[in-house]
Amino acid sequence: MNQNKKRTDRNLRVRVFHSFDEENLAEHRRRARMTPQERMAEFAVLQERLWGEEWTTKPLVRVATWEKVDW
Repeated sequence: MNQNKKRTDRNLRVRVFHSFDEENLAEHRRRARMTPQERMAEFAVLQERLWGEEWTTKPLVRVATWEKVDW
């Protein structure tokens, strides 16, 4: 699909919130209205934005850390 085509199909709306709590509530409601397929599509867009081609071609490195605390 053409990159420009994707951008013209989007329904964008800008909202201004008075607090972070108000924005969080609106985001929670928006996600609650989404189907699982819509959530996965949104996740795929964010994934592509962050990783690009590396998401499918470069293995992930898993790192485990811990801290021993003597209390």
